[in-house]
Amino acid sequence: MQYAYSNESDLASIVVGRHLGTIDEFPDLIRDKRFDEAVPVMPILVKSYDGVIGDYYIVPFVQDQKFVKITIMSFLNEGTAAIVKEEVFTPRDKLLEVDANEAVTIMKQVKGVVNVPTPRLILYKEPSDSPQAINNSKMYLEPYWEFTFADKTRSYVTQSKQVVTKVIAPWYVTYVVPKYNPQALKIEPNKLIRDDGWMLNVTKITLAASPYDKGNGNAGKFFEVYFSIENANGKEKGFIPQGGSWVEWKTL
Repeated sequence: MQYAYSNESDLASIVVGRHLGTIDEFPDLIRDKRFDEAVPVMPILVKSYDGVIGDYYIVPFVQDQKFVKITIMSFLNEGTAAIVKEEVFTPRDKLLEVDANEAVTIMKQVKGVVNVPTPRLILYKEPSDSPQAINNSKMYLEPYWEFTFADKTRSYVTQSKQVVTKVIAPWYVTYVVPKYNPQALKIEPNKLIRDDGWMLNVTKITLAASPYDKGNGNAGKFFEVYFSIENANGKEKGFIPQGGSWVEWKTL
């Protein structure tokens, strides 16, 4: 389900509202007490450098000054997000193994300097990581702290307190767009297949009538075409569909 939001506070309100709605709908459902009594604190943004998982917010919940639960919300479109993970865990003092202050202290010690830039959280997975890691809530709590220095170089502090100095770039920066040969285009029933890594599948076509202008006789009929875009190289591979997009309306 998609939720519209305007700011970070909205995300926490959405999660609470969704829970209250569940209580109203299923009052006899047995729930974890920590889930009911915990309150949200300010969501934490994590920029994703991964080709499968997009940017997301960690919405932490606390009870008796302990972290007891998280909800992960991912971005869908501009101003919309979806809940992708929820987890209740043993009460803990810290949400992340390494918080921002600790990351700064570690970086200062390694660099041997007094001042370092303010870090931000990024999600980065090693190429050797299993794709199944996406189903593990622990992965969302293991982002790197990224430091961007004045000379544009970057260094990172991991949640295991290691400092990483190798070049790490978002997948869409390193992504190489495959060449497209229009002559190789294949059209099958309800399917368009390109040779540059993606295909379009028409899933449903319906005839509908416009609810507007019924009073003056101008209400027209139109087709609704539902389709999906699929990565031909596999669901775990990053890709950027190339080409124009359009919507064509024709009154019947």
